[in-house]
Formats: sequence, C-alpha cells, structure tokens
Amino acid sequence: MKCFLVFLTLSIAGSFADDLQNDLEVIYERRLQELLSDNYNPPLAAQWRNQITKDGTWNDVDYTSGCPARRATWPAQQHWHRVITMASVWYYNRNDRLLLNKINLALIWWFDRDFTEPDCINAGGQDRHNCPCGTPGMWNTNWYGQMILIPGLVGNACLIMRTRLTDSQIESCRTILDRAYARIDGDPNGSMGPMTGANMLDVSSRGINLAIIANDTAILYDAISRYFNECQYSPGTYDGVKVDGSFMQHDAQIYNGNYGADFMRTMMLMFYQTKNTSFYPPQSVQEVYLTVINGSEWFMYRKNKEDDPLSPLVSWQYSVMGRMISHRYSDWNGIRLNLDTLLSATETWENHEKFQEIVGRLNSGSNVNPGGLIGTRFFPVSDYMVHRGLNYVVTLKMFSTRTTNSECNNDQNPFGFHLSDGVIYTYKNGHEYTDIYGAWNWYLTPGSTVDYGVNPLACNRVQFKGKESFVGGVAQGHAGVAVMNYTNPMSGSLGWLKSYFFLPNTYVVQYIGDIRSTSPTSPIYTTLDQRQLSGPVYIDGVLMNGTRVNTIARKVWHDRVGYEFVQPVNLTVDTSEHQANWPAIGISLGNETHSIFVAYVVHDLGPGSENRFDYFAHIDIELETFNNEFSSVRLRLERNLTESVDETVVRGVAYGEPGESGRYISLAFVTAGEFLIQQSDIAAVATDAPILLQFQYVSNDQRWKLAVADPSHKLNSVQITVNLTSSSDPIVLNVDLPSGNWAGGAATVEF
Repeated sequence: MKCFLVFLTLSIAGSFADDLQNDLEVIYERRLQELLSDNYNPPLAAQWRNQITKDGTWNDVDYTSGCPARRATWPAQQHWHRVITMASVWYYNRNDRLLLNKINLALIWWFDRDFTEPDCINAGGQDRHNCPCGTPGMWNTNWYGQMILIPGLVGNACLIMRTRLTDSQIESCRTILDRAYARIDGDPNGSMGPMTGANMLDVSSRGINLAIIANDTAILYDAISRYFNECQYSPGTYDGVKVDGSFMQHDAQIYNGNYGADFMRTMMLMFYQTKNTSFYPPQSVQEVYLTVINGSEWFMYRKNKEDDPLSPLVSWQYSVMGRMISHRYSDWNGIRLNLDTLLSATETWENHEKFQEIVGRLNSGSNVNPGGLIGTRFFPVSDYMVHRGLNYVVTLKMFSTRTTNSECNNDQNPFGFHLSDGVIYTYKNGHEYTDIYGAWNWYLTPGSTVDYGVNPLACNRVQFKGKESFVGGVAQGHAGVAVMNYTNPMSGSLGWLKSYFFLPNTYVVQYIGDIRSTSPTSPIYTTLDQRQLSGPVYIDGVLMNGTRVNTIARKVWHDRVGYEFVQPVNLTVDTSEHQANWPAIGISLGNETHSIFVAYVVHDLGPGSENRFDYFAHIDIELETFNNEFSSVRLRLERNLTESVDETVVRGVAYGEPGESGRYISLAFVTAGEFLIQQSDIAAVATDAPILLQFQYVSNDQRWKLAVADPSHKLNSVQITVNLTSSSDPIVLNVDLPSGNWAGGAATVEF
C-alpha cells in the first residue's frame, strides 16, 4: 500500500504515463555519461588490455569464490572494474576492435561461470540450503556480492556496452540483474528479509539498469517508485532517515558516514537522472532529503594539514562511520558526495536555497570546521552530540536501550565493543585520529570509562543494545548538556552515570554518584584521549620526559587541549610507539608505526575511597594560558545548596556573566527536585521529573530561552519552576515534551 500511494502521487504530479519510454532513454543517457566520466582512463585501459590473458582474466586478480572467498570487499570484483574502465575508453573509440575483443573475453569468462543455483544469492555455504561450499560458480557467502556488488558492476558494464552486446550477453546481464531485483522484498527461501535503507536504494538502482537493458518501462516505474518510498522518515529502530537528521542502519546504529552516505549519494544521482522527467519527487521526499543532508553537515569535519596530500578534505566524523573505521583513511576517504551534482539535482526544488547554503558552507573556509558551522546540536534518535567552535569539532557518542553500540561484520571492527561508551573525539586539525585504529588500544576509547580487560574483545562480542534508557541530551546556541547512564551490556560488570556539559571552547564531564563494579580486582580507567601524538606533553606545567608517566596530577596539556581535574587524580600518560596491524581489524593492509598520545585516569576502588572525579577539557588553549588558570573565569561548576536534596541528583554548570547574551546555565536533573544555584540572575530551579535543561540568556530582549529534553524518552510533560533574583514570584513552566519519532527531542520556552 505504501508503494501504491507514492505511485499515485507521482502519476498526478508528473503525468508521466505517456512519457515513460522517453524518460527511460533520458535516464539511460544520464547514467551513461556519469559512468563514462567516472571511469574513463586510457592509460589504465591500455594496461589492462595488454595484461588480460587468453581466457579473459588477469593474473593479479584474486578470483577466489564460494566459501573460501573474502566476504568484505570481494577481491574478484576487480575483474568488473577493469571491464568498466576498458569499456569506457572503447565507447569513445568504437573502431578499436582489439579492445572490444578483450572486453568480450572478460565478459564471456564471467558469464560462463555465473552460478545457477538461486540459493547462492543469500545462502551460500549454508548446509540447510542448496548452495553448499563447493557449489560451482562465481558467488560469495556474503549476500551483498550477489544482491548489490556484482549486479551493480555488471549492470554498469552492460549499460556502456549496450549497443554491442550479443543476445547471449544481454541475457546474462538481465539474469544477474533480475535475480537481485526479484528479491528486493526478501528471498523466497526465507533466508533474507526485505531490503531497507541504503540497501533498498542499491537494489532499486540495479532494477533501473535492468529496466534500461530490458527496455522495460514497468520495471523502471517500479524501481524509481521504490526510491521515493525509501526517502521518508523511518520510525524506531528501522533502517533509514530519522527526523533528527541522523541515518541509522544495522539495528539502530548511526551510520551517516557509510550507509547514510551511500543513501544520500544514490538518492542524489536519482534526483539528477530524473530531473525534468515525469519522476518529480514529492514534497515529502524533498523535505526528508534536506533533513538528512542538513544533519549530515554536522557530522563532517575537514582534515587540514599542510604536509598531508589528502588535505584539505571534508571527511566524516569517525563516530558516524560504524565498523568502517577499520579501514585505513587512504582506503576510505572523503564524504563521497559530489556537491555540484547535489545542487544540480535539487535545482528545481522549493527548498533549493537550503541546499545552496549547506554546499556554500562545505566549500568555504580552510580549517577543521567547514564553513564555520558553529554551535551545539544533539541528535536524540541516535544518542549523539556535536559541539562545533570556530577552530574545533567535538563529538560525544552514547547508546541506550533504543540504540546499539557498534558492530562487527565480515570480520571488520572485531574490537569495537567500547566505541559508544560516552566516547569523545576532539578535532582541531582533522588528523588527530587518522589511521590510528590499526595501532591503538581498543579498551582506551577517548572519553570512556571501562573495567579494563574484563570483557574479551572479539567479533562475536561487539554489538549490544544498551541496558539503560536514561541517555540523552539537549542543546541550544553554543551550549549543550547530556547524560549517560551506563551498564556494561555484555557482563553487567560495570556501571556509571555521567553528565556532560558543552560550552564555548570547553566541555566538562561530571560523575553522578560512584562507579559500580562487580570486578574489584580489575582496574577501571577513564580515558581522556587516545590520538596521534603531536608535540610535547606537559603535566602540571612540567614537560613530560620519557614515553610513560604515572603520577598524581591536576593538569595535562597536549596539542592545545588542556585537561583540568577538580581534585588531584592518578594519571597515566603514554606516548610510546605502536605498530599497526590492519589485517587484524579488517581488510586494509599495513604495519606502519604510530606515536600515540593516550592519557587516562586510574580509579581508586579501595574501601572508603571516592572513585569518581570531575574534569574540564579546554580546547585550542595556549600552554601559558592553561598553566595560569585552574578553570575559565567564565565557567563554574554549580553545587546544589539545598540541604534537603541529595547533591548527587543534579549537576550544573554556569558560563558567562549575568546579563550577557553568551550566558548559559546547564542543568542535569537525574531525579525530580530543587537546585539552589544562588547566581545573581537565577537563584533556584525545580522540576517534578528527571530532565535536562539548557538556559540561554538573550540580552537584546532581556529574556531567557530554555530548551528542555527528557533523556528517557518516556515523559509527556514536565513542570519547571524558576526563581529569578529579580522577582519574588516564581515562574512556573508547564512544558509539553515531544513524543513519537521526536521523543527525546527538545521543547523550547521563553520567559
């Protein structure tokens, strides 16, 4: 029924029923030109033409198929990449019969070895189906190879060679494409469910190629309609675009930097290819697409370093790339979105100016923050906070009962269990974490608190739903507050509750209550950062000597980021070299050596000890300035002065001077209660439920803006009472909170 409704909208909006054949040819020409532009490379084509063997293969391509073949990025695909490059060059020189003959050799070799057992599509190597190990043909145990990878490459090659294919070759093209598209709603043998999210678009794209090769307008109509059906807000844990601009895949993981990037790119190309045809996207599709592009801009940063050949390059934040952080950056770089094509594809849309603004920002500036997108934004569906300043980007990745922490798939990211444990990345030049994952310690993820070594890290022990629902955040202007209640989802051995406050050039982490541990003999570490070493390290103002120091300290500074502790802590800093082992975490290769800066605090679990601590992180700060201040004079932690309320139920931070527009007060209520601040502008705040509050003073209007959010996603409303020092009468605010897909989002009031 969903598809029918969109079909009807398209028919009314575009009146395309009589023009499908013309549309098919227009789409074919646009797809063809894109393929030729991307793959035209005469030197490579000449090289591969000369190296192809008499049987139509290349000696340096790994043709291993079936059960022994590598599941991730199947190496045999290189056969088709070479065919496509050769075909692109042949297209502009169709008199080159030698090149045509070589292309035909390669086509014939694969088509003659195409598998014939349908169960090999998604059940290869499974004894209960009809494609056990040893079944003849070119197939992979990863369904992706038969549903998306090879059909996509075959379809592209067949499109380029469309006018010179034999009847037998056309039939082979159709067979490979048709059997994938026929399973878009699931495999008849029950081994695979319907395609969703980015995978739905990929298979629909194969359907469009099938329609062109078969000259079938009914398939074209169906495939494009599926595109538009998928570009809508998905609820709950379903794959796809969320109302907050995040994109989720593989059981509620934020994936804007991989599956989401594929989704955005594939949708963009479809919009471009169908521009000025009958297939005009409905208004709802345009809105959803703008939402995911807008959200994704917040998830980007720029690598900016003069001696790096890859800089400057807009890239995805590592926390939105999922398991793909297991790739070397050189194997997986950039955002993979052509911004010129994005503008052209949306040129006729009513919201085109919004796309222009986003592209303008991404194309401007030269530092880590493209276009100077400044502010703080929380994404409630994906439990993700982004804090952006003029010269920095900071991210916080959490997970809850609504989301999962990470994944290992196809042996990629086998040690990623701790990647969402309140992980904080700090980007200043964009190369802080470049290629570090092959060499770093996976128990010491930046910002996390872990019971070191308690949970063995392995591929089958990575992905878990969170155990706690009280995880969320709220942001307004240049400030935000978040809270994460954590219980180890694998063993339950560790628990903690933290609040996070983000303010200009600073973030603050405060524990709420003590750390809970059932493994008292295992050390508990809170990692400040683990990143590439860049310059000297100073501990309490003294230059660090050697590569490892363990000491009681109040401060540590490295590369213009300074960490300050409210009380002295047991600090370990290590700057030693570590050798990478990329094959151990994925498919990238290399064993280069990295000098890594890692700083972590060792918690004291002894009887009577206080195992929690609070700390500031000052970003882009000079060493001299950092050494001369304990904390910013504009920033102070707020302690509850109400004797009748346990201080552990609420945490707060005040920033700026009263009466200034840059004035922020951030409060995290873990239980209902009153917070007696005794500031010169706000004296006290009370709530009737656990809630997060972000106050911002607007001096021009002499009023307060208040953003309110429920981390549990369960409340319908909350009552907040604010006592201003300028008034004897309390201000009572009854705030209705977002629900449904927007649960956990912010409600904003002014007073």
